[in-house]
Amino acid sequence: MNKLKPLTINGVILFLMKVLENNYFKVIFDEIYRNPDLENTIPGLIVNPDIVTIYMGKEHIAVEFSGSEVLRKDFKERYGFEVRFFDFSLNDGTLLENILSFEENYSNRLSPPIFGNVFDLVWATDNGYDKLRELRWNYLAQDMMLIMGSCIPTVVSGNACSLINSFFFDANEMGLKTRHIKWMNFIPVIYDDADSRHDTFKINEGLIRKIAIENAYTMYPLPEDYKNIHLPKINRFIELWGNEDTTEPQITKFLEENSFILKMAFGATNIYAEKECIWQSEQRKAIRPDFFIESPNRVDIVEFKLPTMKNNSVVGRENRESLCSQLNSYVAQTRTYANYFNDPNNRIWVQEKYGIDVYKPRRILIIGRRTDFNRKEWKEIVADYDNFDVITFDDLVDKVVAQFYHE
Repeated sequence: MNKLKPLTINGVILFLMKVLENNYFKVIFDEIYRNPDLENTIPGLIVNPDIVTIYMGKEHIAVEFSGSEVLRKDFKERYGFEVRFFDFSLNDGTLLENILSFEENYSNRLSPPIFGNVFDLVWATDNGYDKLRELRWNYLAQDMMLIMGSCIPTVVSGNACSLINSFFFDANEMGLKTRHIKWMNFIPVIYDDADSRHDTFKINEGLIRKIAIENAYTMYPLPEDYKNIHLPKINRFIELWGNEDTTEPQITKFLEENSFILKMAFGATNIYAEKECIWQSEQRKAIRPDFFIESPNRVDIVEFKLPTMKNNSVVGRENRESLCSQLNSYVAQTRTYANYFNDPNNRIWVQEKYGIDVYKPRRILIIGRRTDFNRKEWKEIVADYDNFDVITFDDLVDKVVAQFYHE
């Protein structure tokens, strides 16, 4: 009788991918060929994922699929994805705890069990809930299963389950931490670490084929109406700028891709992102405002900075208050934009180049949180600047959300 040769980590990854190839992906493709109507409903990310991540635990392996929720038209020709592997089999804690890597420990609390297919689960640490409330995250926007005041949910030993479109939140001094699991299958394994030389595990390939068939007929919970489509995106926007690791380009890129946020906030008909404007009458460095906001009667400029202020927005002694140096530098930047469009040659060039008619634009600076501008003096100071305003991230979100409830 031949003895099995122990596998290296790379060998384990290749073995698991072969198991998935034969018992998951092939089964799903075969099911589509048998039932072509599945092309209209099957989630794209389990057919043609961009990334497949395998997490190894003592009782389960978790397979996470990342990619488009909608099946691509070229799915039969497009194949190949990035594979990632994490071994948590020797770690303390549950597999899901290790996957999330949140800092808070709730060992003295109950942990709700997870069975079967779980859709739209929302769970957060205490710090995560506090941060979401602070950011005014709209719970009504999510058709969800909300779990509060518990340990991280537990995948029941010996049982398979799937997390689909689920959100997990934590927070620390750097801000909100978000983990969105689009699709993750938990597959039970029999794990044995009794041998000091190597560990062994067994996996039920028949169960994986059963999971594949079930997944093929499971629809991803895409929102159906305008309110449910857009309000969750506002939540994603809040999660983005609520994390202090986020950069300005990440914020503006998200807003460019989700232009309805700025359109609704400013009553705009068109949004133009990062158009380079070259000086026509003098040699100066070209300007590149974050956004031109076109409404029926005018075009304004919106410039984004980070939601975290380094200092107080207003400084100076009583009756001598002024904007802090950080804000003054941003005011100067937008003043350059105003100077650019004071020159008719520049205005003509921009209109011919981009089709944008800009004349005496308002400059709107998006920065900070509402608590950064809670002194009455700052409104008086800003009022001294022509065609200039400051809006906080909280105010921007409120402007958009209010549109959904306006009668």
